[in-house]
Amino acid sequence: IANRAKTDFLSRISHELRTPLNAILGFAQLLERDLRGTPKQRSVELILSGGHHLLQLVNDVLDISRIESGNLVMRLTPLDLNSIILETIAMTNSQSQLSQVTVAFHPQVTVPRVFVMADRHRLLQVLLNLISNAIKYNRVDGRVEITIHPAGHSQWRVEIADTGIGISSALEHKLFSPFARAEDTRVEGTGLGLAVSKSLIEAMQGE
Repeated sequence: IANRAKTDFLSRISHELRTPLNAILGFAQLLERDLRGTPKQRSVELILSGGHHLLQLVNDVLDISRIESGNLVMRLTPLDLNSIILETIAMTNSQSQLSQVTVAFHPQVTVPRVFVMADRHRLLQVLLNLISNAIKYNRVDGRVEITIHPAGHSQWRVEIADTGIGISSALEHKLFSPFARAEDTRVEGTGLGLAVSKSLIEAMQGE
């Protein structure tokens, strides 16, 4: 009963927080446009950065509450995995350029096209989380390598490897725990991304 009450509370408060946050971000974007090239532009950029970070946290908490309550709606359709990965790389292009990290994709060559049954929006969400993590926890002139391998039982395995500092074996068990952060806490994050990603993949009958 307590767990259900917590889930209901998280769901309600997340919805209530998003409305004023969207207004704050909208007016901050208008301010940024008006103050571009002035000394005050940096201040507005900090408002936007903090606002987007908080909105991401709210969205992650909302996803967690939906998953726990069983209210997460999935629409599984056949998706071209190569196309989805290329789309995700394009979405993280500015991040990789800013971080000076090269993202390389090695598509599967044994078959002409690789299809998976998944919810398009949620698969993009998972890949975005993993690839952006690989970029932001990397190093200058680092690399992110994305490969696809057959995994048996009509499954494909997507591997995302990076040249960052990695994580100590002592902390590996916390990787998919909500609000658990990596050792480098200088990098902005909510600590929910991997927990949400794991739950979304399992909801799509993946691992």
